[in-house]
Order: sequence, then structure tokens, then C-alpha cells
Amino acid sequence: METRKWLIRLLAVLSLSVVSLLYAYLKDGDILLDFLNATFMIGLFFLVISGSSYVINGGFFRVWSMGWKRLFSRNKNEDIDRTHWSYDNNNDSDVDEDEEDVQLKRELRKKAKHELFLKLPFIIGIALTAESLILNYLFLK
Repeated sequence: METRKWLIRLLAVLSLSVVSLLYAYLKDGDILLDFLNATFMIGLFFLVISGSSYVINGGFFRVWSMGWKRLFSRNKNEDIDRTHWSYDNNNDSDVDEDEEDVQLKRELRKKAKHELFLKLPFIIGIALTAESLILNYLFLK
């Protein structure tokens, strides 16, 4: 399973490099310089996606918004049941699933989200920016 993940990551990096090369070939001007610029910009874009995902998944905005709500709320009662709108306590479904199954599904969703929105863009971004910087150093002195 781990080799499959790395194969997907490698194919993503290679396909984006090919897209950068096609862009550089179709654009008028220096092909190598356009390729390096496109590769660097795509890598930077994926690093921004990965960084944003890290901040969002870390819970910064959730804690920040809860702090503002608590600070500016008119109702200062701390005993309010805040679980009414919670996804975890929604018992409207007719299916009785075991708690272990629910926990397993949550863990799998968390791992998939972590892979798709954090690891994959981070690896793509690092690989493309490193490719751009190394080729820039080697060929454009």
C-alpha cells in the first residue's frame, strides 16, 4: 500500500512536470526559462495548498471562531448544550452501527483527508520547486 502511494505521488509530479514542459514549449520565448518558471509556480501553488490544509486541519479557525463567539456572545451562560448541531451526536439514521465501525470510518476519513490535502500537495510542491531550483542552478548560471 505504501509503494502505491509513492507511485501515485511520483506520477503526479511527473505529469505536472510534463504539463510545465508543454506550457513552455507552446509559449514563445526561452523554453528552459519558461519551464523553470512554470514548474516553480506550480510547486509554490501546491505548497500553499498544503500549508492552508495544515492550518485548517489543525483546528486554528475552529478555535478562533469559538473564541470570538464566546467573547462577543450576548448569552454568557456556559451551560448551553453545544452538542445539538454536532455531527457526532446526530442520531437520525435508522442504521445501528457499532461504535467500532463508526470510529474506524472516522479514522479512515481522517487518513484519506490527510493524504489528499496535506501529504500529496506537500510532496508535489517540494519536488517541483526543488526540480526548478536545481535545474536553474545547473543550466542558468
